[in-house]
Amino acid sequence: SCFSMAMANKPAELEHGGKILLPQSALITLTQLQIDYPMLFEVTCNATGLKTHCGVQEFTAEEGRCYMPFWMMQSLGLSEGSLVSVSSASLPNGEFVKLQPHKTEFIELSNPKAVLENQLRTFSTLTKGETIAIHYNNKIYHIDVVEIKPDTLKHAISIVETNIQVDFAEPLDHAAVLADRAQQQAQATVNELTQSAPSAMEVDSQPQAETLRFSGTGRSLNGKESVYVPPPVTVDASKPAAPKEDIVFGSRYNKTKEVLERTVKDDRFVGRRKRKKAREEEELKKKQAIEKAGYKA
Repeated sequence: SCFSMAMANKPAELEHGGKILLPQSALITLTQLQIDYPMLFEVTCNATGLKTHCGVQEFTAEEGRCYMPFWMMQSLGLSEGSLVSVSSASLPNGEFVKLQPHKTEFIELSNPKAVLENQLRTFSTLTKGETIAIHYNNKIYHIDVVEIKPDTLKHAISIVETNIQVDFAEPLDHAAVLADRAQQQAQATVNELTQSAPSAMEVDSQPQAETLRFSGTGRSLNGKESVYVPPPVTVDASKPAAPKEDIVFGSRYNKTKEVLERTVKDDRFVGRRKRKKAREEEELKKKQAIEKAGYKA
């Protein structure tokens, strides 16, 4: 029977890799068969016939049981307690592998090949067509094994103590990510233009207000609004403006410069006559006062 690593009461790190737990009896059998290191296995789901390959972490499982990472159970379509067959396998050392991440986020890491190299140390084999899980920075990245070299009948390679060349295929969501980013960039450009140009657009769309003169309403002395409201007078900008005239305040009509100067001269002459008449009257009063005083004496 097959169970996930979570059921084995083992450290969670065992879930991060491609190795399984087998019972002690499996080690005894392998020793008798003189199986060389590294010990590699082929795991087959009895119900579906799906196969994968793996290494062994420990021989500490109960008899009749094996424990494997949950991603491996998903790859084989297994559930807790499903029956599997485990057999020893001899695999060639890998020379080349082509991987396809499910998400573009993985290849955008600062150094994805270094991350992959570090995480694959917990794997012993890679099987063509399977999906492995890489745990990094509290995230799980699913990666398809697209191509391997050499590709034998078992379609699997050993990666234990081997120098292997790694290449990446375009992530599965790469086209969708590019399209989404292009759409976001276009939307951001539209938003920027909309925010920077609305004032000019509104000014162009709004009709220019006509110049009005004396457009207010009248009021009577008691403060009430006048019943009669004169219509607003509009000014046609196409017609030339009327010539301006100087206005002399205090006169009943607009006087020319010549008339104004003559009026000022007349005013000065009248003033002199009035002052002369006032002096004559004052002298006359003094004379009468002196004569009256001499008569009394």
